[in-house]
Amino acid sequence: MSTRILDPFGALAGLQRALDASKRGEWLSRSTSSRGGFPLINVFQKGDDFLIMCELPGVTKESLELEVHRNRLRIAGERRIAYGEGISLHRVERRGGAFDRTVSLPVA
Repeated sequence: MSTRILDPFGALAGLQRALDASKRGEWLSRSTSSRGGFPLINVFQKGDDFLIMCELPGVTKESLELEVHRNRLRIAGERRIAYGEGISLHRVERRGGAFDRTVSLPVA
């Protein structure tokens, strides 16, 4: 029996998303990020100073963890989205849940 794939690039993209989603937090590893692209992060350098901007909608200050170790910044927390009772969801693009990102900074 053979399986016919109508969109091989779509199948590969789906496989890549599944592999990315299966990663755990990589704190102190060689990776520059983990578990996808949330939160969105911009890093700027001016002289010796760094400015890091994050978009964190739905994340409370109490659920946020920031850690710095050598040249790595770790941002972890949980995004909660409450829809209330009696709601029927038709499309979900804003996902909730735990996140864990690590950003390497270009300093020793």
